[in-house]
Amino acid sequence: MNKMKTFLVLFVLLFSSSVFAETYYCVEEGHVGFDRSQKMKMTEFNTYNFKIDIDYELQKIKEDKNDYYFGFISAIQQSCVVYLGIINCINDVGSTFIFSEHSQVFYSSSLYLRNSINPDDVWMSYGSCSKF
Repeated sequence: MNKMKTFLVLFVLLFSSSVFAETYYCVEEGHVGFDRSQKMKMTEFNTYNFKIDIDYELQKIKEDKNDYYFGFISAIQQSCVVYLGIINCINDVGSTFIFSEHSQVFYSSSLYLRNSINPDDVWMSYGSCSKF
């Protein structure tokens, strides 16, 4: 019986890393960039609200699959650094997300370039998040 309890405790600790992630509800306050459909004219884009999971211990973030798409999903490689309560992440498709746990402010951007013939929009945004 004790072996079973030990196994169960180890299993939960090893495979429940998402327990440490915190979900935040974020509201963009500004969203600007270059619109490819208008020959890269500088423009203001619509702002979005979204949820994001932030795991400071594993140094990773994950967006809600039903929200606005940044590319922070398990299928896309990401790299995050945490320093003084700020998580700074970039992924393989050129999206960045920076969030301060203390001020609850975020910055994000997209610099994805599939090819030079049909580039994506280039944008940056900012806003605030609160625990969900």
